[in-house]
Amino acid sequence: MKMDQYSFIRSFKAQTSKTPYEYLIDLKIEKAKKMLQSCKYSITEISLMCGFSSHSHFTSTFKKKTGISPTEYRINP
Repeated sequence: MKMDQYSFIRSFKAQTSKTPYEYLIDLKIEKAKKMLQSCKYSITEISLMCGFSSHSHFTSTFKKKTGISPTEYRINP
């Protein structure tokens, strides 16, 4: 693809209304929501399996995107 990084980001945002990073984070959060509902894994395991670098980064990102913590979401999705 003959497109520089910034052109790609602008084009992607024009199509999705999100940057590639925002889009990726949203995908990770959606995956985490499904995993939290199953109660099969701990929140730390889910954060690592969804590609977050740490439990705290996952928790803060999840709360910023959903308005509640992963623990609260698990109790009342």
